[in-house]
Amino acid sequence: MKRTNTQSIADILQDFLAENPLLNEKMAETRLMNAWGEILGHLTMRHTTKLYISKRILYVHISSAVLRSELTLCREKLIERLNEKAGMTAIDDIVFRGG
Repeated sequence: MKRTNTQSIADILQDFLAENPLLNEKMAETRLMNAWGEILGHLTMRHTTKLYISKRILYVHISSAVLRSELTLCREKLIERLNEKAGMTAIDDIVFRGG
C-alpha cells in the first residue's frame, strides 16, 4: 500500500506553529533565553542572576555594575542578535537591573 499524502514531521510542526502563534512566540522566547549564554559567554552567565521576558521586554539582573554598564552600551546589537537566534522578533527592549 503506497501513501500519497505524506508529510515530514518538520512540515507538520511548522503548520502547527503557524496555526498557534502564541505557542510559536513562547518557543521563540525560550530559544532567545537559551541563546543569552551562548552569545554573551560564560563570564556574563556567571554574573546573570535572573533572566525573564515580560511584554516583549527582556529583564536581566546582573550582579556586576561594570558589566551592566557595558551591556547597556551595546543594548541594540544584543536585541538584534538575540532576536536572530530566536528566529523572530521576540523582544523589543532589554532592561538591565542590579549590580
